[in-house]
Amino acid sequence: MGASIRFLMGLFVMVALLSLNSEAQDIPTDVRIESVAYKGSGCPNGSVNWSLATNATAISFLFDNYKVQGSASVLKSDCQFRFMLKYPRNFRLKVVGVDYRGAANLPAGSIAKFSTNIFQQNGRIGRTIDDSTETMTGPYTDQFLVSRATTKGDWIQCNGVAGMNYIFNTQMQISNPTGQDAYMQIDSSDVDIQGGFSFRLAWERCR
Repeated sequence: MGASIRFLMGLFVMVALLSLNSEAQDIPTDVRIESVAYKGSGCPNGSVNWSLATNATAISFLFDNYKVQGSASVLKSDCQFRFMLKYPRNFRLKVVGVDYRGAANLPAGSIAKFSTNIFQQNGRIGRTIDDSTETMTGPYTDQFLVSRATTKGDWIQCNGVAGMNYIFNTQMQISNPTGQDAYMQIDSSDVDIQGGFSFRLAWERCR
């Protein structure tokens, strides 16, 4: 696999690390998520919720219907979502990582792939900050957590536009030649599986 997959109990470790990280940072107090839009077979209208951590070091997106399931040889679903992050001009930010969690049931011989492309745009300047594919092979039946540092993230320049646009293009696919039932989900429809994305941020006051 492209990244270490941990069971969901690893989420508690991640939350603790985020808390420690926020204590060492100079955090802006006025950060807002605006202009959220999404589309795709995995995120129909009304199926996505989002929140900003109180310390502004993480943005979470939870899905009600982002999954694939069945016995077909190929199963696919996708979701594109975008948002603007507003913050004070005397701060700059950096996307340091992305986490996503969910569950899968993969029979032996099946392969699941989850692809993400993250694009950020500040005024006229835009760049891809992450473009990767995670792979899981069957047999596998459990919840999972993938935590990954962004591959191309960098600090945003100081005193620029006080808002950053982000576009996520995501797709999940299962190749299932066995004809057995298989599924993969990144959603929160099951009360025992809080699935979704966490978008980790670092902040620095401009000097």
